[in-house]
Amino acid sequence: MTFWYEGHLDQIAQMLRDGLSARQIAAKFDGVSRNAVIGLVGRRADLAEIGFSRSPRGGEDRSHKVARLRREKAPRPEKLKKEAVAVEEAAEVVRPDIAASLYDANSLRIELHNIPAGGCHWPVNDVPKGGVFLFCGCEAMPEKPYCDVHYRRSIGKGTESERAAVTAAKSIARAA
Repeated sequence: MTFWYEGHLDQIAQMLRDGLSARQIAAKFDGVSRNAVIGLVGRRADLAEIGFSRSPRGGEDRSHKVARLRREKAPRPEKLKKEAVAVEEAAEVVRPDIAASLYDANSLRIELHNIPAGGCHWPVNDVPKGGVFLFCGCEAMPEKPYCDVHYRRSIGKGTESERAAVTAAKSIARAA
């Protein structure tokens, strides 16, 4: 943080009146950045009233600027009518509804640390706090943590809107 003394403020005010830029003013003081000078002038009403002078150059003279050549837009082709694409109807996957009690009928009901590599990790019991959880332990599907029966149970039938979307897609496919 820069500390400004009253003498510094008087010097900066005089430099602003003389038309010096923030960079030039900062160069007159050790360890002071251009941004520190700009911040000081912005915060002090007496210095802000004087303000920085606008340079006569003012950057580029825009009145003599050569107009930029713009490339002509390519004509747009007529919109093509979309042709109906023949959609092959996929074979419907039938997933039989299985009663909840039958999901776990073939489970080995083993503890977690006894599940073999590639075994199903589906919990098959609901135990009170401190009890022993038992897991299915049957052979899991490749790249899945559950056997076929428990995998189907884990994904469910979908939400009502998902089922409606499937029905709508099938009716559109039949109409085409």
